[in-house]
Amino acid sequence: MKKKLHMETQLCGGWKRPHPSTTPLLPAMYQSNSYAYKTLDEFMEAGAQEMLESKGFYFYTRTGNPTNAMFEHKIADLEGGEKAVAFASGMAAIATSLLCFLKSGDRVITHNKIYGATDIFFEEQLPEFGIDVEWADLTDLSQLEKALSKPANLLFIECPANPLVEIIDIPAAAKMAHEKGLTVIVDNSWASPYVMRPLDFGADLVASSASKYVGHNEAMGGYVTGKSELVAQVDNYMLTNGGVMAPFNALLTIIGIKTLHVRMDRHAQNAMEIAKFLEGHSKVQKIHYPGLKSHPQHKIAKRLMSNYSGMICFWLKGGFESAQRFMNNLKVCLLAVSLADVCTLVEHPATMTHITTPEEKREQLGITDNLIRLSVGLENVSDIGRDIDRALMKS
Repeated sequence: MKKKLHMETQLCGGWKRPHPSTTPLLPAMYQSNSYAYKTLDEFMEAGAQEMLESKGFYFYTRTGNPTNAMFEHKIADLEGGEKAVAFASGMAAIATSLLCFLKSGDRVITHNKIYGATDIFFEEQLPEFGIDVEWADLTDLSQLEKALSKPANLLFIECPANPLVEIIDIPAAAKMAHEKGLTVIVDNSWASPYVMRPLDFGADLVASSASKYVGHNEAMGGYVTGKSELVAQVDNYMLTNGGVMAPFNALLTIIGIKTLHVRMDRHAQNAMEIAKFLEGHSKVQKIHYPGLKSHPQHKIAKRLMSNYSGMICFWLKGGFESAQRFMNNLKVCLLAVSLADVCTLVEHPATMTHITTPEEKREQLGITDNLIRLSVGLENVSDIGRDIDRALMKS
């Protein structure tokens, strides 16, 4: 008779797996850090196959995880990439991809109005590595041409750009950069692959936040996708830096992806109505929404985007006090950083996402005290409009 294991041993193992014919509607979450093999020979064989990039072998979640792999395969398909790697956040994806391809003495070109954390990374941290940063208004291709007149190694594009919702002509910019031998990386967070696929327009890599539209704003995450050999380099760099996505966040992001199309259509539909309303409002000085003909890059947006996403920015007639009164009087819309939630989120860039940007630089770039950024949600659009109108009238 087989001797029964002691309680301590029973507690530590013996998990029952589901029957192989069982197909759950949602993928399983593999929370385990490590994966066991029956023999050393099997472990060594699995390791050899993994080195050849055969699928299905795992050892330690930082080097690979089944749940993360499901997200990576899905996002690569959606973005049109050959391979993808998941990260703990969008900034982890962006920082790792840049550091992977840049070294001391190199030069990177980027847009002069980008997300605050990315701005800090370019402004303060890359120079510490001996990397030269060239800022240019990439909506003006003549400025990019001038920046490319000196040797450079990488072009980083954020499109749509945060916080002014500016649109860069990715095909033209990528062509100009490639002619000079640069690698082109695009942050597609504000559009999502449903709205725009930068790889189709010449980008080498997409480095984006999965925390926004892709992941339903419910889980922190990021990803890099594109050409296999480039993604493999980023993946190897990540292994030693450790910015891996948590499997639970990967699962939540997979769940979010399932409704990306219906959410993006509704975000864009609501945003267009709110943008038209704001464009004619007596309290609004100016508005940027790519779907409006008044947007400086509307024709480019129409060419690159399937719809115009849910992000709007506008300038109030007045200063900081007007912006403060407006935000303090909102009831339906929520005052919060980030974006892409089902709820409409409103933020004040000068004191929130771009507070670390020097005031003089903010003013020069148009990130003024009367600028409001609006992430239009999925509520009934008339409720959003009434709430904004009421708050504007008290601004």
